[in-house]
Amino acid sequence: MLAVLSELSVRTASFTKATLKYPANIFKIYGALRLLFGEATSSMSLFVFITKMQLIAMAIYGIYGVIRLDGIISYMMGVNALLRVIILPIMLSKLAEIHVRSMHLLEQVSIRGNLDRKIIKSLPLLRFQFGSMYYADKQMVLTVIQIILVNSANLLILY
Repeated sequence: MLAVLSELSVRTASFTKATLKYPANIFKIYGALRLLFGEATSSMSLFVFITKMQLIAMAIYGIYGVIRLDGIISYMMGVNALLRVIILPIMLSKLAEIHVRSMHLLEQVSIRGNLDRKIIKSLPLLRFQFGSMYYADKQMVLTVIQIILVNSANLLILY
């Protein structure tokens, strides 16, 4: 998905024909991407949401174990927490990159083309939605790291 969005961009060198970068063709491709991404989001959003919650819980528990326990168990929990804290922002930033690239693509088409701006404003941005509550964006990555740090501190204060 990210590769297709970057291929449609004007500023990057691409392997596709120049005729595919005309605004009318970009709208056709964007519409097809929107349908495909909608299906992928509806089928995978619950799995990604559960995975995100498990990674957060295991990272918090691992940080707690590193500080409170000692010996090899503390070391293993530290490695576990470190892996979770690395995997989670990478996963969420890749999902957030889809939102950013689709936003830049629509901005480039609106600047470059003479098409009606109402059409461009009516097109929704591609974004990975977790249920109907929220979606993945760049701020979510920082929010998740904040959740991990605050809840780890709360767990250490409680016990």
